[in-house]
Amino acid sequence: ICHLLPSCGHPNSPLADTPSSMPWQRTASSFSKWSSCVLTCMLLRCMAVDTNTWIRSLAAGDECLASDAAKDDRNACAVSILQLRSLEAMQETSMVELSEVDRAKAAIWQAELLALNISVPRKATDHDGIRWPALTVQESRVADGFTHVFAIGDWGAPLPDHIPFPHVRRIHHVKRKCPFDCEYTPGVDDVAQLLVAKQFLSYAAVLNPRYVLNVGDNFYPEGFKDKCYHVQASHETIAAFNNGWHAVYGRLTQIPWLSVLGNHDYGGWTYSNGWSQQIGYSYVDRNWVMPARFFSRRVHHEGFSVDYFMLDTNSLDAHWPFHKQETNICSYRHNGNNGRGVNCAKAGGPNSTQSCKSWFKESYEKQKLWLRRELEKSDAAWQIVVTHFPCDTQRSFWQDMHEVSGLDLVVTGHRHKQELWSKGLSGITCIVTGGGGGITSEDPPIGGLATHQYGFFDLAISRTEMVINSVNIHGRVVSRATVYPKQMERPVPT
Repeated sequence: ICHLLPSCGHPNSPLADTPSSMPWQRTASSFSKWSSCVLTCMLLRCMAVDTNTWIRSLAAGDECLASDAAKDDRNACAVSILQLRSLEAMQETSMVELSEVDRAKAAIWQAELLALNISVPRKATDHDGIRWPALTVQESRVADGFTHVFAIGDWGAPLPDHIPFPHVRRIHHVKRKCPFDCEYTPGVDDVAQLLVAKQFLSYAAVLNPRYVLNVGDNFYPEGFKDKCYHVQASHETIAAFNNGWHAVYGRLTQIPWLSVLGNHDYGGWTYSNGWSQQIGYSYVDRNWVMPARFFSRRVHHEGFSVDYFMLDTNSLDAHWPFHKQETNICSYRHNGNNGRGVNCAKAGGPNSTQSCKSWFKESYEKQKLWLRRELEKSDAAWQIVVTHFPCDTQRSFWQDMHEVSGLDLVVTGHRHKQELWSKGLSGITCIVTGGGGGITSEDPPIGGLATHQYGFFDLAISRTEMVINSVNIHGRVVSRATVYPKQMERPVPT
């Protein structure tokens, strides 16, 4: 096809100056063939050039931005090309396999689990509600005397270029599509994941975090294109983890990441992409901790323990098939098979578009009961929930979990910015750490060194208090709060 590009009358073609190559001089009978050829040229050219050059060429008015096209059409074209690049890029690394060393590590890990009567699941839901083996950590050994834990979310920018997926921003109360008309900031918005990762690693070098809390949306825009037919991590899954996780976060992938699924991990507007394989990867790499859709894990620190409860709240984006097509996991339009959807029953998921909403809803109701029981049984110093959807989407539930069941903190994401709700939900503190850089932020990253749009959280924990710091892409702490365990009265100042 590349050899045929000159016949399209491509601007860079040596035939571009030849009258016979100009569309307006072609006969009507050949015009449709010419237009199809030009569409192919546009897609191939946009996909072939260097990413930064490509972004600039679109902004400058390249093929996608024909001068006679409406502004909305130009935006849609640019976003479509970006989506195409993102989705097809996963296929480029399909031949990558585990190295011999990693294969040996996986075998050892699976043997250790088998000794604990934990088998590799046949379905992604087999171990739902499991108490994952407890983790014992050494203290961070930093001058402040706390153990440090990092929290991050919405970080998995599309592969292979790690350009954040374009989001819609409200500019002066009007929705604007990125990367155009949204006050897009080159050098920030187009490399946000890498900027956050740089600060993530810099802070880690000083604070020595013992593990990471990961609130989901790990692989934009639609998770793994490999469907939900099995749990075992495929070559494509392993390649995505190598390129999207290990390569970006380096040595920090050598500590546990306690992780949950986000709506984009299911597919964003579909339920049938490879979410089950993210669970399966937990049985390949011990530091990717997502053995089920919901589970708990106790972490033993020196002198105290923390119970983490990992929940799947994606029911909040699972609607009836004809509702909210662009943000509905159960959408009729995007689940294929003439709207009937894919059968994910082999992986434990929904078996059709029609059953999708009820599958998510029933699962979430089950999780709520499970959480209440587990909180009441917990004797740890701290009880913390990690999930994807922001705490303000379920205010009354989290308030009840705090006041009645003793929940201390809720760690969330989904909204693409950094928020710290210090006792903002009738006494319970919540953070939203959706600014990991996998998708453009909710608002333009303005405000200089004080921007709250992209970043992560540092949780400094001791037995009696937790200091929460919101760190932005400039390495600045832009907000801070102190939390005390629900079971303890706040110390009275002397």
